[in-house]
Amino acid sequence: MSRGASVGSVVTRVAATDSDSRLNSRLSYDVVAGDDQRAFHVDRLTGVVTLAVPGHALDHAHYLLHVTVSDSGRPPLTSAVRLTVDVTSPAMTSRVGGVSVLLVVVVVAVAVGASLVAIVVIVVKCTARYCLWSP
Repeated sequence: MSRGASVGSVVTRVAATDSDSRLNSRLSYDVVAGDDQRAFHVDRLTGVVTLAVPGHALDHAHYLLHVTVSDSGRPPLTSAVRLTVDVTSPAMTSRVGGVSVLLVVVVVAVAVGASLVAIVVIVVKCTARYCLWSP
């Protein structure tokens, strides 16, 4: 997750299935640990985990969230998953992308430049020796 992310940005989606039918198969999701600052929100019905605060407000480099999913049976059955959220700097992300683009442009420029030099050398040699091309 980028520190440049805005409130509501999707972190991930937790998915589960239940083999029960009708009301018993209705699932609900919840973050039960690892989110003391309430920086994340999980949609109880869909399991979509989003940012509840702007990315720049995330204080830690890593978060370990414990998300549970429960069915609506009596008694309810519950399962849990641990999610690791790594927080990255937006400057680092864009700098890496910028270097990649710059590197491609430099490589293309060098390749085109080398081709032009080769063409000029061939033309000069032929002109110096009075090359005549016969069809």
